[in-house]
Amino acid sequence: MPIATTPRDTVLSCLRRFLDTTGRGSVAFDDRTHLMRDLGLSSDEGVDFVLDLCEALGFELPEDFNPFVHESGRRGLRVGEMVGAVTNLVPAAEVTT
Repeated sequence: MPIATTPRDTVLSCLRRFLDTTGRGSVAFDDRTHLMRDLGLSSDEGVDFVLDLCEALGFELPEDFNPFVHESGRRGLRVGEMVGAVTNLVPAAEVTT
């Protein structure tokens, strides 16, 4: 039986799995951690990560959404900003994993 979880929990779990698969599994992060500067993630990796998010959330995110880059395109995001941006796009219903 699936376990109900919040979109925030799902996004953070998805980020941890993504870091594991890209050889960054031992890196600690919190809401203030900068995805690109502190974790060494790239904008291109954001495109890959958004596919993982869509699958985990069971929801299609906008095609122009990059979870690692601010909507202005001028700076990267911190973990907390990314989680907020994703959860604002996901319907209010709980996500099941």
